[in-house]
Amino acid sequence: MGRPRDKNRELSVNLSFSFRHQQLYPGLSGQYSGTQIIDEIDRIANREKCSRSKIIVCGLAEYIDRHGLGNSQTLLSSYDEGGLKSDGQIEQEIIQYFIKRQENHYEVNAREIGEQVRLNGVKGDQTSSTIDRIVKQLLAKEVRVIQ
Repeated sequence: MGRPRDKNRELSVNLSFSFRHQQLYPGLSGQYSGTQIIDEIDRIANREKCSRSKIIVCGLAEYIDRHGLGNSQTLLSSYDEGGLKSDGQIEQEIIQYFIKRQENHYEVNAREIGEQVRLNGVKGDQTSSTIDRIVKQLLAKEVRVIQ
């Protein structure tokens, strides 16, 4: 372990990673080759007028948000046998529901997302954070969400 970091200094880290350009990597809406990943990062950076580094760091931060506490998914065998759905499965089903609705030119609003979350059994403190994650994922997929 190094010495403690001065919180007032800007942190600069150079990251290096490698991937096989033809290998497929899973994403929320399909699989991407390494080459497609870099092409998409460049496309998004150009559209949002920011650097490739910013896109990568934001992507890593989003990954930490989703996976930092560990994987809470239910085993697929439990789901196949009529078991409980995991939070991740519920979120993905709701996201797909609203993506299909938008394709049919229906508006997507945050209140309806909340209704779907509650209808799918998410209760208590988890409700608002689940809604927030779903809204973020819909916006990332360029689905317009009315607040």
